[in-house]
Parts: sequence; structure tokens; C-alpha cells
Amino acid sequence: MKKLPFVAAAVASVVAPVVSAYQGGDMIARAGVAYVVPGNASAAGGTNVKSQGSSHTLAGKVNLDDPSNAAQLGLGFTYMVNDRFGVELSGLTPYKQKLKGESYVDNKHYAVKVGSIEATPVNLMLQAYLLNSDNPFQPYVGFGVNYTHYKTSKDQFDKVDAKDTWGGAAELGADYKLNDNFVVNAAASYNQSAADIKLFNAYTEEQLAGELKNVAMDPWAFRLGMGYKF
Repeated sequence: MKKLPFVAAAVASVVAPVVSAYQGGDMIARAGVAYVVPGNASAAGGTNVKSQGSSHTLAGKVNLDDPSNAAQLGLGFTYMVNDRFGVELSGLTPYKQKLKGESYVDNKHYAVKVGSIEATPVNLMLQAYLLNSDNPFQPYVGFGVNYTHYKTSKDQFDKVDAKDTWGGAAELGADYKLNDNFVVNAAASYNQSAADIKLFNAYTEEQLAGELKNVAMDPWAFRLGMGYKF
């Protein structure tokens, strides 16, 4: 009978799943599908743009529209400094951010697509893990900096050019550990990006009047995927 506690302990050790804690020196790679949602903003100060292109006359605020390819690949790599804090480098594959405005043709008002710019955001953040490291559910928050590269693109009757930006970044996420290596991951991130945008005539390369200053792109990205701990 004295052997029963030892037998029970051995059986429990075999049956119970092995879930290891995050510790200093651990590295976690995460990947998943990320859905990009643009900020609801226009040019700072209500900047108006007046330009002539094709048969259109664009005269009004230029606002953000939904990305034309909102579903992207979201990637992240975290190095754990200790069991509570980590440093993450993350980003998205390039997506196009549409710009929309107001067009007047024969004194009639129409909504018109001005063009689009391709954005590639990269974040560097300090993460804080909120629960004890032996808990299989690991929520975390992150704060840091965002760098977004914008690529010039031609669309409709204008060419759109934007300068790369630096800004703040924040995220809220959680891992659920399946075993010692694999986790299910969900995260939401916010990128602060205020870009200066110039419009050019797509045919003559002449800059059009009314440069847009500090256009707040400020996209959210919602990611669902998997992670692997090394």
C-alpha cells in the first residue's frame, strides 16, 4: 500500500501535459494572418487639395479608405529578458492604403479614389507578461516605436508619394501554450504614423497644389496565428 502514492505520482506525471514557463533567454517566433484597419483621419488642419486630372477636378479633403489588401502576414520575434519581460521585433507584409477625396464634374459632387500608397510597418517593443510564468495562458502588453516605409504608387489620375515615418506603437496580445514549444497567439497592435503626402500628375510628373501634412494613417492590425518557443 505504501507504493500507491509513488505509483499515482508517476501516472500523473505521464498523463499531465508538460507546459514549460517563459524564462530569460527564451526566443518566441510568431506568425499568423493579420487584418489591417486604417485610422479614420484626414489631413491635419483640414488641408484641401485642388488638382486637375483627366476630366476630374479634385477639390476637397483627402481621407483614408480601407486597404485594398487588408489581410496580410503578421510576423513577430521575441527575446525574453527574464520570465516577465521581452523585446519584440514585429511587422506586416506590405499593404496598400487607399486615399479618397471629393470630385466635382460639371458642378456635381462625386466621391473619387485619389490613389494609394504601399505601407510596410515594423515595430520594436518592450513586452510585459502579466501572469506567472508557469500559467499556460500568457497575456501581454507591449509599448515601443514604429517605423513605416511608404512606397510611391500610381493610381487613377494621380501619383501618390509619402515620406517614411516614425511613431509610437502599442499592442495587447496573449499566448496559450499547447505544449513545451507551440502556442496559439492572438494580438492587436496600434501603429502611430503621420505622413506627409504629395500628389503628382501621373502623366507629366508635375506636383499638384496642396501637399497633405501629417496625415494620420494610424492603422490597427489584428493577428491570429501560432508561435514556437526555441
